Amino acid sequence: MKSLKVILFASAGVLAISACSNSDGGAEPVKSATESTEQVSIPSDEKLSFVDSDPKIIVHDLAVSPGMAVSGRLAYEADSKCLVVNGKRAEEAFTATPIWPKDVEPVLNEGKRGVRVPGFGTVLEGDTVHAGGSYWKADDKRVRASGIDPACRAESGFIVFNADSFTK
Repeated sequence: MKSLKVILFASAGVLAISACSNSDGGAEPVKSATESTEQVSIPSDEKLSFVDSDPKIIVHDLAVSPGMAVSGRLAYEADSKCLVVNGKRAEEAFTATPIWPKDVEPVLNEGKRGVRVPGFGTVLEGDTVHAGGSYWKADDKRVRASGIDPACRAESGFIVFNADSFTK
């Protein structure tokens, strides 16, 4: 009987200690990997789509962050029906093929071609584009087998614009 009381007392003590350690009494909650506030994207499958219209555009569905400021003036090349971005990077002029965030749509407005960027507005040829994004080389492996019309591949490579990063 005495040993039963000892076992019950010890069990009650263990339960009390467990209950206190799981309380909200000032301890920081433990986050699982899925609850993490930091997002790290390691894309294993680059998601590029070619929209064959006039103008032809390339859109992406990538989880990227605005690591650097990218900008340039939007232009339309009538022969290929493609948009390009002309600008300067490290004091060197470039002409790059823009890769837009998903849901961007090609537009034709009063004879000018461009795109409609959700949450931002319309960007037409002649307008300067400022956003967060990155530059990809012309031979970047992410675009090799993407189905992008070769006529729309600018010699200087690609300028990738990130969603929700456009500024005026």
